[in-house]
Amino acid sequence: MEENKEIEEMMKEVEEKKVEKEKNEETIEEKPEEKKVETEPSETENKETIKTEEIVEEKQEEQKLTKAEIKAKKREEKQRLKEEKKRRKEEAKARKEPQETKLFKLKRFIKECRRVLKVTKKPDKQEFLTIVKVSALGMAIIGIIGFLIHMIKELLL
Repeated sequence: MEENKEIEEMMKEVEEKKVEKEKNEETIEEKPEEKKVETEPSETENKETIKTEEIVEEKQEEQKLTKAEIKAKKREEKQRLKEEKKRRKEEAKARKEPQETKLFKLKRFIKECRRVLKVTKKPDKQEFLTIVKVSALGMAIIGIIGFLIHMIKELLL
């Protein structure tokens, strides 16, 4: 999106410079006694317009190519990921590492649970009371919602 805006801005600049150049040429033709050197654009301005035109053309070509390149890159990335996964499995077999079996996943889960339990601490009295109040309030709200749904159902049927 930003590239499109940049290209549009550059195109506008190029068109404006062309219009200015044409106006300068018209004024030169209308007033032959005036000096042409003053009204003609300088060499640096000509170089700038040529550079901007080249940049605009390059960006337009890049945009045309990018759609095809994006698809190709996605395909390459998928292929690379497949190859990487295959290579990891082969390396694991070579090292005789335990593979992702259900038993291995269960052991890893138990290790993570132990780690979490070691990190946790016993809440003090104030923390415990706030937790109890919040839990009770949550249960009461859920109970009220369930009761209202049941009452509406009974009234309608």
